[in-house]
Amino acid sequence: MEAFSERLLREHQPVWQAMQRHRFVTDIEEDRLPPAVFNRYLVFEGNFVATAIAIFALGVRKAPGIHQQRWLIGVLNALVDTQIAWFEQVLSERRITPADFSGRSARRAALSRRYAANRPGGQLRADRDDDVRRGVDVLFLVPTGERTSAERC
Repeated sequence: MEAFSERLLREHQPVWQAMQRHRFVTDIEEDRLPPAVFNRYLVFEGNFVATAIAIFALGVRKAPGIHQQRWLIGVLNALVDTQIAWFEQVLSERRITPADFSGRSARRAALSRRYAANRPGGQLRADRDDDVRRGVDVLFLVPTGERTSAERC
């Protein structure tokens, strides 16, 4: 059986390549990204992980059996204990307060999240769907604006 990550890369190769060539990514690789931009990214990325926690938590409730629930709980533990903990540590070390990003960029991000959550295939809709796989698909594709595999069929 093909791994989810392999399927995601196979089905969305043009998007993946565009992301890898995006100025933000190349600026990080070349150490050209201004610290303020990177700090804002850390805040937004931490919020993305928090969204993932909500989606995987929903998955636990909707999982068909204990085996799937255990796997999803493992994902949740990694997100909460490793990823969120890392963001908390890094934000603290860099003296970043998420509220510091309450200006135009934060408003734009909030509007984007609201748009993504309420458009067809958005995260809010995924929360109401019975298909947990689709919710995970949406989690990875909403930031790119791509449609899920279910929406293309």
